[in-house]
Amino acid sequence: MTKHITTLRDDIMGMLLSTLENCEIHGKDIPTMAEGPLVSGQVTDVRKTVAYEARLLRALILKIMGY
Repeated sequence: MTKHITTLRDDIMGMLLSTLENCEIHGKDIPTMAEGPLVSGQVTDVRKTVAYEARLLRALILKIMGY
């Protein structure tokens, strides 16, 4: 089995984390799942928003980076 290693510059990781922070701020009312054409845009489950998923990705990246 082989192991794939990718290296990224620190400034790219900083830009990625900054983008995910902005997604957390502005994505609170944006759903990640389309429930159907007749469903309103109101988000009822917080876990189905862009902000929640951005928060999860950001936590995963920080964990991988060792923070």
